[in-house]
Amino acid sequence: MGDQWSRRDVLKAAAGATAAYAGVSRLACGAPAAAPAAIDTHTHFYDPTRPEGVPWPGKDTPLYRRVLPPDWLAQAEPLGITQTVVVEASAWVEDNQWLLDVARDHPCLIGVVGRLPIGEEGCTQLIDRFAAQPKFRGVRVSGTAVVEGFESTALMRDIERLAFHGLVPDINNGPALKAADKLAARLPEMRVILEHMAGARIIGDAPDAAWADGLARAAERPNVWLKVSNLVESAAHSAGLKRAPADPDLYRPWLDAVWKAFGPDRLIYGSNWPVCEWAADYATVVDIVRPWIASHGPAAEASFFQVAARKAYGLGVA
Repeated sequence: MGDQWSRRDVLKAAAGATAAYAGVSRLACGAPAAAPAAIDTHTHFYDPTRPEGVPWPGKDTPLYRRVLPPDWLAQAEPLGITQTVVVEASAWVEDNQWLLDVARDHPCLIGVVGRLPIGEEGCTQLIDRFAAQPKFRGVRVSGTAVVEGFESTALMRDIERLAFHGLVPDINNGPALKAADKLAARLPEMRVILEHMAGARIIGDAPDAAWADGLARAAERPNVWLKVSNLVESAAHSAGLKRAPADPDLYRPWLDAVWKAFGPDRLIYGSNWPVCEWAADYATVVDIVRPWIASHGPAAEASFFQVAARKAYGLGVA
């Protein structure tokens, strides 16, 4: 399932990456790109000013404001990142359609990862409904739900329906690594994406051994990708800080661990914007990962910011 990528595709993307990733490209949302656009695979968009409001975020948080693609682009475009995959945080089924409508009006939003009641009655029909829209690329799934419900006929029926449509489960929270390993082994034709560094706790001088071991096991499945996101949030939360450290070297042991496990072809960039803002601004998030991935060469940088994301989400070759 999904598109086939050759080394020629990777090198072609790498050839055009330098200008785009250095911030030379200053493109309006939806404008044609002279070089492959860098992709942020984890943003959230919502609008509390709608008549029905929003179920998330709460009114008592700075996140409670109108957040749409132009707001993200104002942060990302100066850094050469001009396309995004949005992840639905709302539990309201029709907010999946709301995001798809936003994507229709904003071409820089190239993919939607929805949120559906996986394993519940009627979800199979909802998957079929949303899968008919090309920008619908997957569904966010709880790692806890997968592990606890792995033997559930209803849950696996819906996971298999995602695979049937070429959609991905975006695995979040709980025993995410175990969940990814189980799903990838059972459905080797399905692409599986781990969100937020697979729950890494960024504190101290080195990664937790249990996390690193789980990372290695999940990475043995060739159909598992990992999203390098939630770095600053984890660092700030783990240390009880209001703001995350900005020094890229602090994060390097965890970044090196995911590189060792997944290599250059199955790591993708995600900001978790605007949630990341409580710990660091968008530019800081990018500045933490960019020197690390650049140290692995232009082909690795092209893969991280574009090629791997397109393959993981089935977005096609740019």
